[in-house]
Amino acid sequence: AGYGRGHFNYKMGNRIVTALRQDLFEHLQRVSLSFYSANQSGSLVFTLMQEVHGINGLVHGGVMLVLIDLFQLAVAA
Repeated sequence: AGYGRGHFNYKMGNRIVTALRQDLFEHLQRVSLSFYSANQSGSLVFTLMQEVHGINGLVHGGVMLVLIDLFQLAVAA
């Protein structure tokens, strides 16, 4: 059960983070060139990477564990 829980947590978390990264990439592709002229693209990319990394830690360390624990509680009840 512990292995299954960890495997499910890992796969679900990766899907969430992958979808988030894809959405961010598509948004950055649609932004006008004048936006990139007015802002430093290196700092934008760094900020986005840091935010995605933080969300990744939150998903893997918090939200997914709570959801799986609630499911296990429901099954046990």
